[in-house]
Amino acid sequence: MPDALVLAGGEANPALAHGVPNKAFVSLAGRPMVEFVLRALRAARSVRRVAIVAPLPLPPGLAASVDVAVADRGTLLNNVDAGLRALEGTGRVLVAGADIPLLTGGAVDAFVEAGQALDAAIVYGVVRREDVRREFPAIGKTFVRLREG
Repeated sequence: MPDALVLAGGEANPALAHGVPNKAFVSLAGRPMVEFVLRALRAARSVRRVAIVAPLPLPPGLAASVDVAVADRGTLLNNVDAGLRALEGTGRVLVAGADIPLLTGGAVDAFVEAGQALDAAIVYGVVRREDVRREFPAIGKTFVRLREG
């Protein structure tokens, strides 16, 4: 059973609301966006511990949702490294961004199950363009073309 690492670090954006450290903490439906991700990970049967890399201290409601909190190290790679070191494990880790508020526990479980069935060191989730457009036709997204199509 993997641990989960949520990446909620990053620089402040002047376009965000005053007092919001970065986009992970932007309010959606009255809650910080990262809270939706933490709830999904807690609802997942396939996740053991949840760690977060974010500006500290965390708001009390978020702090209660994580097992390990690590101070933001400024860059994506530094944050991943710090989070993995803080988890102190040798097992698998699910790394998730803080900006996926539609994530569900069921989706996490399905992804973990599919990933564990592969003989792979890294598994990266990709959603096909036609699936995104079918489910969310009004949302603008950036798409990339992969070698496999």
